[in-house]
Amino acid sequence: MKTNRMITAGSIVLALMATNAAGQNSNWTNSSGGFWNDSLNWDALIPLNPSQDATLGLAGAYIVDLDTNPDIGILSITNPMATLRVPLGRTLGLNGPTATNNGRITVNHNGSSSNAFISINADTVLGGSGEVWLQTSSDNAQIAGAGTLTNSLGHTIRGVGRITAPMVNNGAVAADSSIAISGNDLDLMSAVTNNSMISAEAGSNLDIVGVTIDQTGGGGLFSANSGNINTVGTGSTIIGGTIDRTGTGEFNLAGTATLTGVTNNGFIDLRLGSTMLVAGTGLTNNGTVVLNRTGSSANSIMNFTASGNLDGTGEVQMQTSTDNSQLNADIGMTITHAATHTIRGVGQVNAAMINNGTISADAAIALSGSALELQINDKINNGDMTAEAGSILQIDGITIDQLAGGDLISNGGDINLNSATIEGGTYSAPGGGQLRADSGTELLSGVTLNGPMRVDLGTTVQVDGDGITNNGVMQINPDNSSANSILMFTADAALGGTGEIQLLSGTDNSQVNTAAGTIVTQAATHLIRGVGQVNAAMINNGEIRADATISFFGSDLDLRTNNKVNNNLMVAAMSSNLDINGIMIDQSGGGMLVADEGEIRLNGATIEGGDYLAIGAGLLRSDTGTQLLSGVTLNGPMRVDLGTTVQVDADGLTNNGIMQLNPDNSSSNSILLFTADAALGGTGEIQMRTGSDNSQI
Repeated sequence: MKTNRMITAGSIVLALMATNAAGQNSNWTNSSGGFWNDSLNWDALIPLNPSQDATLGLAGAYIVDLDTNPDIGILSITNPMATLRVPLGRTLGLNGPTATNNGRITVNHNGSSSNAFISINADTVLGGSGEVWLQTSSDNAQIAGAGTLTNSLGHTIRGVGRITAPMVNNGAVAADSSIAISGNDLDLMSAVTNNSMISAEAGSNLDIVGVTIDQTGGGGLFSANSGNINTVGTGSTIIGGTIDRTGTGEFNLAGTATLTGVTNNGFIDLRLGSTMLVAGTGLTNNGTVVLNRTGSSANSIMNFTASGNLDGTGEVQMQTSTDNSQLNADIGMTITHAATHTIRGVGQVNAAMINNGTISADAAIALSGSALELQINDKINNGDMTAEAGSILQIDGITIDQLAGGDLISNGGDINLNSATIEGGTYSAPGGGQLRADSGTELLSGVTLNGPMRVDLGTTVQVDGDGITNNGVMQINPDNSSANSILMFTADAALGGTGEIQLLSGTDNSQVNTAAGTIVTQAATHLIRGVGQVNAAMINNGEIRADATISFFGSDLDLRTNNKVNNNLMVAAMSSNLDINGIMIDQSGGGMLVADEGEIRLNGATIEGGDYLAIGAGLLRSDTGTQLLSGVTLNGPMRVDLGTTVQVDADGLTNNGIMQLNPDNSSSNSILLFTADAALGGTGEIQMRTGSDNSQI
């Protein structure tokens, strides 16, 4: 009987030991705290392996220090006043599937360079209302392991150090140097699914080191006050969710990082030499994205890898000129820029783009340079493209399609065209500034100019069949250069508007031309004036005026090369010469030549119909060669100079002025020749000034 009782007792002991080894929970029993590896502090075996669970549920405030490296199953800290410390050189292993922390777990509170770890060795859901404090920077305080840590709603992980374990965050993760013994960086070094909030508190850095943060479940990255969230190296990816801040918090992008479907409500800084790739459907920016705010020659690039939207109510600020700040898109991809969004500054917009918002050259925010270059890929402008004071919006070698109603606007700055095409839309200069044909050949197709334009030395502005409406002042060769400046109509087109074209440099330095076989029609409300050459075939319903008062060089405006129809006025102003060279001016529709204190000089010219009128000292001259006057009415003086002939055909001549033959008393004959039966009418006279055959009718 005794033997049987002893066997029974032994069996009970063995059974208890087996239960312990198979997942027994051990409860902490020392209200004064103490060391983990002390059996007196537990109500069962010291929890050291995955088959053992540990509970710190004893009431009161106390601290439990790891003096070993337990690798346990479930950890439960149910006492909110309990603290578990993982000191230097120690590892707390968790094997899940759950852990509860209503208190505090600290990792490397010593500030030592000997690493301390929480190791997630199997997938673990960490719940509770407590906090994990990582207190020493770099690799000295880590949450590591191959298992996935799920940080539950209500639970917080904060501090400095590293999280290298994969993580699902439903709670709070915060870089927080206020609890740190050393350093201010918390490094995320493995993939994170963020369904809640990951933040950088004041004076702290949250570093995303080449990993993916998936926020499609609605998570956010938040920078508080002077806190920074930084991407480090290459390969960092943010998917969905938000980037936000308070105060001066920033999201700093270094290296190469990808944002896919992200909403930015904060401040994103693209550091020198960095590239932000925008993937998926694009970026919603309600905050500020800054490119190269250090003025570095290391390029900062925002690049869309797929066609997508740049939405929101915020701004992209490009702060360093030339290629040091770039907005790009991959080949074949197009950015659609929202009506409520602004891109401004200096640098290069190389992307193919549909602009429904505002793109603004703005040197006021620049650290270097004053030019924002639109180049590489054509753009559709349905919104505004502007040049602010002291700034240049430079359109280089591309087409800006404004057919849907876009505007180019000078708000004190210049818009420079360099071999550019502008289709439709308007240009205006409400704040000063001008549109410049800066270099090469430009094409204006159906554009309305409501502000000043310069056609600089050596440049050509072409106008196609859609014509141009000019309500401003277009100056041709305002630099008085011998390099020709040309306005060229390449197809039959209208030159409309209430403005004027000023030809500012004589001879062929300023030209208005048409391509072979094409005609330009000038509106009744429009003016061409100055010096230079009008070679174009033209129907003039407005005014063409030789006007040396606006000239830098010369006093002659030459009408030449192609015949012209004059239904309104062709004028020679004071001290100016309107030269009609080798062409016909058809005034049968009622046009008038007016010498308004200036001279109209005929050189092998034909005038059909219409009137000639002189004001003041104005004069009509047969200057060289043979002229034909067909049905013309002269209401002012005319000279038939030495060696020239004026022919009159069957439509006759009405002379209400004084025509002088050979007023220079030359031996070179001056002749008035009627080539058919015709009438010589009017109230004027013909004066034959030199004898013999030197003056002839």
